[in-house]
Amino acid sequence: MNVVLASLLCLSGNTDIEVGSTVDYTFEKPPINALGVKSFADLRGKPVLMAFFTSSSWADDWVDDVVVWQKEYGEDLAVVLSEIPSNGIEKLEATALERKWLGSRAMWTIEFPAYPGLHGIPQYTLVSSEGKVLMRGVSAVAGMNFLDKELDVIEDAIAEEVRRRRAGPDGAPKEIAAAYEAFAEGEIERALASARELSADADATLAEAARAAHESMRGRLAERLERAAALLAEGRLEELESELARTAGVAAEADLEERRAALAAELASDANAAEREASKALAKVLDKVFAKGPKTPLLAQLKKLAKKYAGTKSAAYAEHLMRLDELE
Repeated sequence: MNVVLASLLCLSGNTDIEVGSTVDYTFEKPPINALGVKSFADLRGKPVLMAFFTSSSWADDWVDDVVVWQKEYGEDLAVVLSEIPSNGIEKLEATALERKWLGSRAMWTIEFPAYPGLHGIPQYTLVSSEGKVLMRGVSAVAGMNFLDKELDVIEDAIAEEVRRRRAGPDGAPKEIAAAYEAFAEGEIERALASARELSADADATLAEAARAAHESMRGRLAERLERAAALLAEGRLEELESELARTAGVAAEADLEERRAALAAELASDANAAEREASKALAKVLDKVFAKGPKTPLLAQLKKLAKKYAGTKSAAYAEHLMRLDELE
């Protein structure tokens, strides 16, 4: 069946997503850049922005804004961009490459999770850290991007959800709020130690809040380690090194430290020497490719890299990018 027709049929049969409803969706195929994410359950604990767009040029500003938000908020926000209608996942990735949208944590799909069922594109659904629909909307001007005032409302809602995630539950005791703040600032060891210590406090309410904080922090660290494992599997070793650095301070959490140490050992192993060298070389080229698009000189660099590091995952990805450029 024609991909565009299939997309439209899928949309016509989609149930509206209402504010307050829970999003429970498993992807048929993992999105581009999913790094282990298979469903909305994997995204619990952070707000999720589902951004629906068309690859027609008039949607560029909307996607530009969404990609900027993803870069700004990092792991505190999950962004999933869905193309409607679609010409296929590889064509979507080629479009994103050509329009300089790649290079962030944003994920890309041709499926329609949390699609609000409104008339027109672009539109969006914002899902809370608990998986509830907070907002949904469509551009006020048919066939156009969102107005500045609409973007302000969306970004304010995202900022509030990110603030809530970083600060911990509303009304949390000041000691717990301080632990969450330390965690958000990267002081992992101090935050975990504080939560563990307060878990034994004589004040039952404080102790319960501390135990919840401890589990929340552990969950976020486990998520980072899952992402690190996915980066290792894809040969993205430069990113893996950075991700492992962000999990430092878990020595007192035996299971997390064991997983972290195993990943660090594999990263440093002789077996991965060629992958490390290739990944470092590719990272330098990718910064330029994602910032400038696949210009001819950069394609030549990718070709040279693919030949030099043949057999590595970085070389395979360089070849993949060259194939994508041919699709545009």
